[in-house]
Amino acid sequence: MEADEIKLSYYDQKRGIRLPKEITPEVAYFCGVMAGDGHIAGNRDKKHKYVLNCGGNPADEIEFYDVNIRKLMKRLFNIEPIMKHMSGGTYGFNFGSKAISNYLTGCIGLPSGRKPLDLSIPQIIEQNKTLKHHFIQGLVDTDFGFCLKKRYKEKYYYPVLACCFKGRTLTEEVYDSLSSKDLRTTNILKVKSKDDRVELGYTIRHRFEICGHLQLLKFVDIIKLRHPKHKQKFKLWVARNIDNKNLFKKI
Repeated sequence: MEADEIKLSYYDQKRGIRLPKEITPEVAYFCGVMAGDGHIAGNRDKKHKYVLNCGGNPADEIEFYDVNIRKLMKRLFNIEPIMKHMSGGTYGFNFGSKAISNYLTGCIGLPSGRKPLDLSIPQIIEQNKTLKHHFIQGLVDTDFGFCLKKRYKEKYYYPVLACCFKGRTLTEEVYDSLSSKDLRTTNILKVKSKDDRVELGYTIRHRFEICGHLQLLKFVDIIKLRHPKHKQKFKLWVARNIDNKNLFKKI
């Protein structure tokens, strides 16, 4: 399906929604965000068929959605969704659009409904190195953790980036992509986490980490940091390691 084949509903036309004429790096990035934090409602019923939902932790992601994502969606689709606190404790957007839903599922290949365990990078993005790179940037901003550990000192100073997905396929794709850029990672581990929200009482995720000062610098150089919380953590890392003269010769 091509974007110009998608007919805008009366409601989409009334709001002035536009669809991208080509798949740009910004489109790929937004798709990475949706793959990480969002989903497109499946064909449940007429009312919920074309609902887009995407949200993160309100403790540290309000600015990301209020500023970064709102402006991005204005550029891509000519719409600025209302960002709000949503059910489930997340903060982000939830709105209906037949055109955008059909574009993301039909033109890009994002799944409709609950994200499958075999979720993978859409083929049209995976086969283009530039688009794939920006898609992974979207995943980094939504599904990567960035923390500082004590290790051998009293202060938290040692950087650890952690990638964690439910599905093994997507984890391996991101792992392989980062490894191909000479980023040193730990092996992928299957991790069981307590989760009272699900029937089993736990969830299974697949995780790998990128650890150490030099690897962090390489990661930032290659992937960049867009999310305000990641930028803030990077500034804290700099402050905690400012006395390491050999390290900062490399910045």
